[in-house]
Order: sequence, then structure tokens, then C-alpha cells
Amino acid sequence: MRFETFVRDVRKALETVDGDLLVENGTVDAPKDGLRVSGLTTCRGDCRFVGDVFTSELEAHGGEVLFEGSLTADRLVKVRGPLEVRGDLKADRVEVRKNADIGGGLNAHEVSVGGSLTVEGVAKAHRADVGGSLRCGSDAELNRIDVGGSVEVRGAIRSERIDVGGRFVGLGRVVSDDVDVGGSFEAGEVEVGKLDVGGTVTIGGGNVGRKVDVGGTFRATGPIKFSVIDVGGVASLAGGVGEDIEVGGKLDSDGSLMFNKLRVGGVVKIKGDAIGRSVRVGGQFYATGRVRLEEEFRVGGTAEIGGPIEAESITIGGTVRAESVFAQRSIETHKIRTVKGAKADRIEIDRRGEAIGPLVGREVVLQRGASVEDVWGDRVVLLNGARARKIYAGVLEAEEGSDVTESILFTGELHAERGCHFTAQPAKAEKLPERPI
Repeated sequence: MRFETFVRDVRKALETVDGDLLVENGTVDAPKDGLRVSGLTTCRGDCRFVGDVFTSELEAHGGEVLFEGSLTADRLVKVRGPLEVRGDLKADRVEVRKNADIGGGLNAHEVSVGGSLTVEGVAKAHRADVGGSLRCGSDAELNRIDVGGSVEVRGAIRSERIDVGGRFVGLGRVVSDDVDVGGSFEAGEVEVGKLDVGGTVTIGGGNVGRKVDVGGTFRATGPIKFSVIDVGGVASLAGGVGEDIEVGGKLDSDGSLMFNKLRVGGVVKIKGDAIGRSVRVGGQFYATGRVRLEEEFRVGGTAEIGGPIEAESITIGGTVRAESVFAQRSIETHKIRTVKGAKADRIEIDRRGEAIGPLVGREVVLQRGASVEDVWGDRVVLLNGARARKIYAGVLEAEEGSDVTESILFTGELHAERGCHFTAQPAKAEKLPERPI
């Protein structure tokens, strides 16, 4: 190939090159308004350009290439070694085998860097493929990001898809349809369709339209809107509104939660209200406000609620404490402690269980050895050894060893086995006292 201008092992000032330019281990000084090369600029060995350069294409076959100004190429910039541009870099395609350091902004259609890519200014590209790390000192508009190592964006970032093998850090707002990170993800406010992270996530809040899928821990320091949150370990929220939440370990929320389904293997702690369709928790559930659900509230251990509980059915394996407990269908628990009482179509207190506060239901069943205070029911059943303070029933069925200590009023029938130890004398009444709830 014939080159119009050749610079080798010297420092030379050029103004305009009408054709191709070959630089071999040399330095080229550009004028104030920049050096314009109409053809191909080729670099061999270590090459340095002082000032701005405009060229059709740039190829560097080895050595370090330094531009102390800006570099603009109509088509391709292809560098086999490291590339440093202290100003802006603009080209249709950028291919760098090793590291690329851009002191200004980057504007390209496609960028491919084998090592690390650093852009101090605004980075714009349709696609950025980086084998090592990507660092942006300002905002980034990168439609597709594929990075094998880590990404750090110190400004806001907008991208259709972000795919990172290691760690992602975005100090500003992150907007993306799909984020897939193998290690950790840290960002300010997010506007993301899907967030899939293998390790840990820390965000300032925002909106995840489709799904949060995190293998380790998830932390949102601001309110979040979501569709599905699926976390293998621990989730920490600042309140939020969404659809389904599934956490393998522990869920903390420093604010009220509105959801469809809540499934947690361990412990739930909510500072505020829990409002949704259903809750299933393997361990303990704590909320400082109210719990209002359309369907079931099921907790394997203890449930402590600062306000009332409302649900279609309530099943608590251990103890439930609340201002009041109301279920359209049933309440089943071992121990229940309320200020105003519990009401359901059917209430069952487990064997050797306990109730503090009145129980009101169509049917109330006290299993063997259960101890309660006052009971209102169309049908009240006391199994062997069950004990109550007051009973107000349509029909009362009492097994051997059961006892009522203060008063028994019934309007229908009394079926008491021998061996019942009623301290109070049963009395039939035309009408029962008004129910407390």
C-alpha cells in the first residue's frame, strides 16, 4: 500500500494529509484546528499525536498509541495495543485489543475492548463489549453493555441491556430493560425491567417492572415499586408497593408493604402495615401497624402485630399477639393474645394453648388442656381438660375434665360429660349478652 505521508522516528508538524498517513515510532504535531487525514492513519510501534486528529480510519499494529487531543474517525479505530485519548473519541467502530483510556467523552456505534475501558466524560455507544472492566466518570448511554469484569458509572446510565460478570456500581440513576450481573449490583435510583444478580444488591429505591431475582441479599434504602421480588437470602426494604415477594431467609421493611403474595422462609419484620392478598412465613412475623389480607395469613412460629389483623383465614403455629384478630373463615393457633378480641366463623385453640381476650365465632373449639378467658359462639366445644372463664353459647359441648370458672349461659343445648368440673352453674337464657366485637 502506498502512503502519501510517512513519519518515522521523528517529531513532525502536519496540517493536512491528502491521502494516507503512516506513523512509525514517531510524534505528530497537529495545528490548533486539528490535523485532517483524508485517508487511513496507520501506527506502528509507539506513536504520539499532539492536538486533535480527524481521519477516515485509524489502525495501530503494535505499541502504545497516545492522542493528547481528541480523535475523530469516520469509520473504524482499530488498535492492537493500548490506546489513550486525552480528549474525546468519536468513531463508528472502536476495536482495542488491550486497554483504552479516554480522558473526554466517547461516541461510537460499537466499542470492543479486550482489557479495561475508562471514559472520563459522557460515554455513548450502541454496544460496548469489554473483556475486563468498564469505568465511566460521567453519564453513560450504552444501549447494550457486555462486560466480563466490573462496571463503575459515576453518573446516570441508560441501557437496554446490562450484562456484567462481576460487580456493577452506578452512582446515579440506572435505567435499563434487563440487568444481569454475576456478582454484586449497587446503584442509586433504578428504573429497571428485570434485575438478575447472583450475589448482593443495594439500591436507593425506584421501580423494577418485572422481577428482582437475587441469589444472596437485596437492600433498597428508598421505597420501591416492583412486580416480583425473589431473594435467596435476606431482603431489606424501605417500604414498597408490588406483587409477589419470596425470600428464603429474612425480610425487613422500614416502611409499609403492599403486595399480592408474601412468602418468607424465616423471619419478617415490617415497620408499618402489611396489606396484600396472602402471607406465608415459616418462622416469625412482626409488624408495627396492621395486617390486612384478602386470603390467608399463615405463620409457623410467632406473629406480633401492633394493630389489628384481618384475613380470610389465620393459622399461627405459635403465639399471635395483636390489637384484634378477625378472620372471615377460621382462626387456628396455639396461643392468642389480643386487646379487643378475636372473631371468626371458626376458632380453634390448640392443645394446651391459651387465649387472652374474648373469642367470638360461629364455632369455637378448645383442644385438650387449652385455657381461655371469655367465649361467645353458636357452638362451643371444650375437649378434655379445657378451661374457660365465661361461656356464652347457643350449644355447649363439654368433655370430661373441662371447666368454666365464672359463668355459663346458653340458649340451645348443653351436652356435658361426667367429670366436667364446672365451677360456675350453667344457666339457660332467652338471649345472650351482646358480643364484644
